[in-house]
Amino acid sequence: MPLAKDGRSKDRQKTRQHFHHWASQGTQHRRDDRAWPDEKHEIFILRLHKKKDQYVTRLKTSDPERGLLVIKSAAKKDGSPVEVRNGDKLMLAWVDESGEHVLPAVIAKVMPEDPPQWVLKQIGIPITKQIRRFARLRDVAPIYLSQGSSFVEALRLDLSEGGLKAKIPSNVDFEEGEEITVKTKVGRRGHQRELVAKAKVAKVFNRAGSKEVGISFLDLPESDREFIRRHIYERQIHERKLRSGADD
Repeated sequence: MPLAKDGRSKDRQKTRQHFHHWASQGTQHRRDDRAWPDEKHEIFILRLHKKKDQYVTRLKTSDPERGLLVIKSAAKKDGSPVEVRNGDKLMLAWVDESGEHVLPAVIAKVMPEDPPQWVLKQIGIPITKQIRRFARLRDVAPIYLSQGSSFVEALRLDLSEGGLKAKIPSNVDFEEGEEITVKTKVGRRGHQRELVAKAKVAKVFNRAGSKEVGISFLDLPESDREFIRRHIYERQIHERKLRSGADD
């Protein structure tokens, strides 16, 4: 398939390189049942099972509740269609703000339209490789987010010195780019710090009835950053020891 000449070719090449580099080693990365392809992401890469060739495709529609996607059928470099059958397995890869993702799927139906389309059925949990400047830890705890003159109670899902992700009530709305104040406690019991920080809503996620927001800290004091770094490091060491004990 010829690459576009409008500036997206470099993005496609970069996506190909990322996928080629790590998708075959997916078991070394985090399983992420919240990751799902979105029509607004233009570039998707797929690899058919037991084949090394990768193809650029586009997502037409998706139904996360049923685990179904409709994509534009893949074409070879010379423009000829890629031959597939119902039941063929493949991996669909894409990149968004939260990382690089690979979704295992199977071809449920080939629709001979113009252009042809494939209906894919999810057969496994997506695998995510995070693209982050800071170490991030799954760290579930209560959190309070300002909205106007009051605060909304939410659930913190993860934490880094650069920001966090939180699950918010379904009746609460935040806008991307909105500046808020975050209140939460960080650390283990008996050694906690009350964190009150200015922040910005970087991303709003609406998936399968769950509403989440990605939040970036603004001008977080170095003392708070250091406390978060140490907390994440100590938790990682603790979890590594637990895994090591389980392997013995």
